[in-house]
Amino acid sequence: MRRGGPLRRKKALARSSQKQRRKLEERRAVVASEILRRPLCEIGALISEATGARFGHTFEVPTSEFHEPLTRARGGSISDPDNMIATCRGCHRWIHDNPERAKEIGLLRSSWDS
Repeated sequence: MRRGGPLRRKKALARSSQKQRRKLEERRAVVASEILRRPLCEIGALISEATGARFGHTFEVPTSEFHEPLTRARGGSISDPDNMIATCRGCHRWIHDNPERAKEIGLLRSSWDS
C-alpha cells in the first residue's frame, strides 16, 4: 500500500444516512397534517404571561414551525405529535435563546423529567 498524498474518494460522502432521511420524511408528513390541525402559535400568550408581556404575543399568529420540548438530543422523537408545540418563528427563537426560562415554563424538558 502506497502512502502519501491526499485521500481520494471514488464518490462523495452522503449528506445524511438512509435512516435519518426516513425520519425526516416521516416528520414532514406529520408536520403537514399538524399544521392544518394547529394553524396558530400556541405559546405566544404563555411567554407573554411568564415574562411580563415583554416577549411573545397575545394575538393570533400563524404557525410557521413546530418545537419539540423533549429534543432529539434529550431522547425525544421528531415525528411524535405529542412532543410538538405549534409556534411562530419569534416564539421558537425565544425558547432557544432563553433555555432556563423556557424550562421553568415547561417548554423544554430533560430526559429525566418524563
